[in-house]
Amino acid sequence: MTEIERLLPISEVCQMLGRGRASLYRDIKSGKFPQPVRLGGSSRWPLSEVQAHIKKLIEARRGEVHAP
Repeated sequence: MTEIERLLPISEVCQMLGRGRASLYRDIKSGKFPQPVRLGGSSRWPLSEVQAHIKKLIEARRGEVHAP
């Protein structure tokens, strides 16, 4: 059986990143953060995409790759 990916609401994404909603949406607009999945009138992000973004930030800090 295929596992269903968990979709996170903006409140959880902001908490994971330690950022506010406005800065998150600025990063989305500039292409630095993935676009949300739209469900009705709400936005959700796949957990794996948020985790991949955090991993890129950590690697960039270490000089391994450039930040998104």
